[in-house]
Amino acid sequence: MDLVHSTGFWVVIILGPLGTVLGIFARLLKKEPPPVLPPGVAPGTTRPSPRDESTDTPPDNT
Repeated sequence: MDLVHSTGFWVVIILGPLGTVLGIFARLLKKEPPPVLPPGVAPGTTRPSPRDESTDTPPDNT
């Protein structure tokens, strides 16, 4: 009887985290629909950062 209980215990201990990992992977692999963009916004475009328009000199950290 002790062998049955100990074997079941280790099966649960091993399969619990395995089931969790498989569930996480299943959620990550599910394809989500693309986000709804406001009118006039093209997908994949971004607004340039204000730092991109500045000169190429590094900031003075003294």
